[in-house]
Amino acid sequence: MSSTFSFLHLPPEVRNRIYAHYVTVKGGYVFNFESGKLVAAGSDGKTQPIDQALKFTCRQVAEEMRGLDLVSNRITFSTGYSDNWRIGAAAFHHNMANINLEAYHWLQGPAAEESGDEEDDGGEGESEDQDGSLYQSQDEDENEDANEDEDESEEDDEEEDENDEPQLLPGFTSTIANEVAKRYPKFKPILDGILEGHNIVDMDDYFGIVPSYKRQATLYTLELQVKHNSTPEH
Repeated sequence: MSSTFSFLHLPPEVRNRIYAHYVTVKGGYVFNFESGKLVAAGSDGKTQPIDQALKFTCRQVAEEMRGLDLVSNRITFSTGYSDNWRIGAAAFHHNMANINLEAYHWLQGPAAEESGDEEDDGGEGESEDQDGSLYQSQDEDENEDANEDEDESEEDDEEEDENDEPQLLPGFTSTIANEVAKRYPKFKPILDGILEGHNIVDMDDYFGIVPSYKRQATLYTLELQVKHNSTPEH
């Protein structure tokens, strides 16, 4: 008969009590912001690395102790400050703002007849140049009539420019909007506004909902657009 005794020969109930006693720390675990890791806190307030030696003895012990240390100990987080964190937070905020803006542009779709507007602007410039050369060649009496006609023409052009704003081509349909509303009901008015031709990017408004909610709803709408192959070409 062998005189050696294996720890794993103990009943599971006994092993579990040994595990719980081994991992329990009086002061619980404290998050160290400088290292980004949890440390064990003693009753005297001093901290030290968490003892994980028993867990690494063998695969079976590691499996039986899985998650037990986090269940048995209180975990304390406190506020901290670091210049590196501040820089990282600013970079994260900047990147997220760019991602959100690009996502909103994809949600609204491209603007129609953008190239036509550019051609119209060029045509207006040429017209003004021609009118200028015409004014120089006319005498004073004809200049008065020409100026009146030019003023009327400019007013007509301004009215046409106001009425000829480029229309957006959203990639989602009312069916997709209704499907999104089931998961994100507060986002439905925004989708309805886009379908009606409103530009949410130019509005620069949170519409009464938190940015994370708006971002998640936007990404879900784009996901449905891809699923239904309804996204127009940019």
